[in-house]
Amino acid sequence: MSPFADHLFQLRRSRGLRQKDLANLLGIGTSYLCALETGRKEPPSEQQLARMAKAMALDQSEYAAFVEVANLSRRNLEIPIDASVDEYQIAHALIRRMGELTCEQVAAISMILKIDAKRLPVQLYRETA
Repeated sequence: MSPFADHLFQLRRSRGLRQKDLANLLGIGTSYLCALETGRKEPPSEQQLARMAKAMALDQSEYAAFVEVANLSRRNLEIPIDASVDEYQIAHALIRRMGELTCEQVAAISMILKIDAKRLPVQLYRETA
């Protein structure tokens, strides 16, 4: 399940709306809404996100979080043009393992990504760069 799917489900439920109710408010099919909530469909356009936010009466901070999880849930990612060969390889290795990583592996990768390379000792930084 994508972050957007889970977030949409939680928002709808917190508003006391059934799928059918929200789908009717939005003028979309219940099956499409179900596909969004299970992650089978990618998050919709920003225009549709705004319509959903209005239908669920989201405030500004809720809307910002809604857009953020939608962007996090997009399946097409861009690798920056200045990425190194090693970064390309890591990105593709992660993509191949998506859905198989354990919670511990995800936590370890997250911790590594939080390391500020500028604060590493110069010798260690050169060895990892």
